[in-house]
Formats: sequence, C-alpha cells, structure tokens
Amino acid sequence: MKGVTKIKIGNLTALISFLIGTAIFLAYVISENDQLFLIGYFYLIVAGISNFVILFWLLLQTSEDRSIRKGLNRSKIFIVANIPIAIGYFFVIMYLLSYLRITFVNSTGDTITNVRIIGCDNKSISHLDTDQSKTKWIGINGDCSVDIKYLINGEEKQETVVGYSSGPMGQRLKYEIGSNESIF
Repeated sequence: MKGVTKIKIGNLTALISFLIGTAIFLAYVISENDQLFLIGYFYLIVAGISNFVILFWLLLQTSEDRSIRKGLNRSKIFIVANIPIAIGYFFVIMYLLSYLRITFVNSTGDTITNVRIIGCDNKSISHLDTDQSKTKWIGINGDCSVDIKYLINGEEKQETVVGYSSGPMGQRLKYEIGSNESIF
C-alpha cells in the first residue's frame, strides 16, 4: 500500500471520528436525550478501539520518503488529538449531569413573590408575574429533593418539584408552579 493511501486512512479515521463524536455530543447537549447518551457511550468504545488499531498500524509504517514520513506522523497526531477532545466532551457532560436546570413557570394566575427553592441547592426568585418564567441551575449535592415555598396573595404555599435526585442525575425540566407538575 502506498504511503499516501496510508496517510489518507489515518487522516480520514481521525476526521470521521471527530465529526461523528462531535455530532453526537452536540445533539446530546441540545436535546439531553438519554438514548444519545448511550449511543455516545458505545460510539466512544467503538471509535476508541478503531482509532487505537489504526494508530498502532500507522506506528508500524515506515518510509524512506521524508514527505511520507511527515504525513504519517501528522496522521498519528490527528488521531491522538481526538483523545483530549473526547475527555473534554466527557467533562462537559458530567458537569451538565451535576445540575438540575429547572425552568419555573408561574401558572397560578397571580403574581407570586419570595420564591424559595429548597433542597439540593438553595436558590430564590424575588417574584414571578403571571406566565413569567425563570430558569435556575440547581446543583445536585448527594441524594436530595427540590421543593419550593412561595407567597401568593399573602399566603405561603409549598410544592415538591423533584422528589428525588442524586448525582449524576442532572436534567433540564420545566415546572409549572401551582400545578404540581414537572415536565421532563
């Protein structure tokens, strides 16, 4: 097999692995679909093995031609460069999984005030007008739940938003205050 073909195989392996991995990563970050998380996990295994095999094969290739040798070395670097990228994607996903990103929507029909978010991570919202929403990132610190207390027409009410969460169980959800309903 010619050196140029070997270089193309290495470069294509690195490029295709990067593009597919990035597409799965971005699709998961945008949609937070659990199936994409599993697809990404299995893709990481398959891509890791195939990249390792191609890298090992490239390491065994030699050439008298200086430009072919440089091309082979560049292909090896491209394949190895996918490793820190994959690690970076992993850390971003783990960060997202350590937070509940809850959009609180006031569906009570009245303005509510002094909204206190209690549980995993204490937060507050000073007031929400009717149909107004606000998103809060709630850190998941061990096993916990999320409740809210708020004032409506001078009366304090309390609702459970998330009954149980534990790291890494982060997700994005919408909670309609007054309806006792979380929408995942």
